[in-house]
Amino acid sequence: MIDMHTHVLPCIDDGANSVETSQTLLRMAHDQGVQEIVFTPHYYGDVSLDEFLERRQTAYETIQATLPQGMRVRLGAEVYFSGLQSTNYDELAYLKIQNTNCVMLELPFLTVWPKCLFSNLEKCIQEMECTPIIAHVERYVEVLKDPTLLNRLLELGCLLQVNTSAFLKKHTKGLASAMLKNGYVHCFGTDAHDAEVRKPNYTQAKSVVEELGLLAEWENVQATMQRILDGKPISLRVKKSIKKFFGRYH
Repeated sequence: MIDMHTHVLPCIDDGANSVETSQTLLRMAHDQGVQEIVFTPHYYGDVSLDEFLERRQTAYETIQATLPQGMRVRLGAEVYFSGLQSTNYDELAYLKIQNTNCVMLELPFLTVWPKCLFSNLEKCIQEMECTPIIAHVERYVEVLKDPTLLNRLLELGCLLQVNTSAFLKKHTKGLASAMLKNGYVHCFGTDAHDAEVRKPNYTQAKSVVEELGLLAEWENVQATMQRILDGKPISLRVKKSIKKFFGRYH
């Protein structure tokens, strides 16, 4: 299995707060069957790009020698994209997931998305010549209210990532399940931050997905993630649009 979204690197963001915690998280992921992991520390633009890249490399080097045997890793970032900021998109190209043309973007959580978000996102895609992976799409209030926004993201060429924890939480399970069933999920990520509250939960999520009868779709996502990491094209076709009706997603 592949984990495309983690905060496992030590002492760089609100994730792992020590080398020991990082090592614990990596062992937990490995024990759950994760064979490849992408390190995606937060990048908010509050420090220079050079400083962030240097800190990321230093954090990686502190755990490099103790990675679980056979586990493959890649460096990336979770880049905050408000839709409002004046951004040097050439710089953001350095934050693509290692050896891919994809960059993980985090959109605003609790605020109404500005009208310019989609146009600026399109500009970002054109100028960077990249494919955005939209992080944990099931967590955005705007998407929970109106899941048709997912189609707008797909129309721009974005890939969609869902957290494994989405299948374990009442308020996101319905949307995550509908997304998986209808082909909206391209990536899974544990979004792991620590070994207690926000820990790797891949096996738990897989068990729930199996109970839902969606194991084949789960495996399709694993294959899609491998294609992303191999630099191969990804189909953005979905089975049907998701609609919210009386609090349920169909």
